Amino acid sequence: MSKTTFEVKNGVAIILLNDPDHLNPLDQATDIELLNHLTYCEQSPEVKVVVLGGAGRSFSAGGDMRFFKKQLDDQNYAGLDELATHVNRVMLQIRKMKKLVIAAVQGYAVGGGANLALASGFHAYKKTGRFPSLRWNHVLFILYVCSLLFTDTCGRRLQFYQRG
Repeated sequence: MSKTTFEVKNGVAIILLNDPDHLNPLDQATDIELLNHLTYCEQSPEVKVVVLGGAGRSFSAGGDMRFFKKQLDDQNYAGLDELATHVNRVMLQIRKMKKLVIAAVQGYAVGGGANLALASGFHAYKKTGRFPSLRWNHVLFILYVCSLLFTDTCGRRLQFYQRG
């Protein structure tokens, strides 16, 4: 099953995150599809504007917690690093696009979903659109995951970024 839907009408590309039963979580498959759609939009003369949205009642609840739990249970920290790399590629693609990207936000935009929306050049919010504030349990979880990701590989990557 595709994690996104994609269509172009009258010069407007519409990309929808398409897992409404789970509030459109972000995972590697979704990120790869988003990156492919965004790359097509950037290269296609047919596309003038990109609208990014979520099917159902939420834009995106962020990272797929089922994926995070499985990676942590399996002690596969490289899988978490790989997901972060994919998410960053999507954000960078949105930011570098010469075409306008509009995030149509309804319901929640949390974590990676908020980053996805905020990377866009313009935001359109339905009255229900929310970027909830972080609570301490979210902060503690984020700090825990970050501490797992700062392996020697991450350290080398951070040193590389500091040089550039």
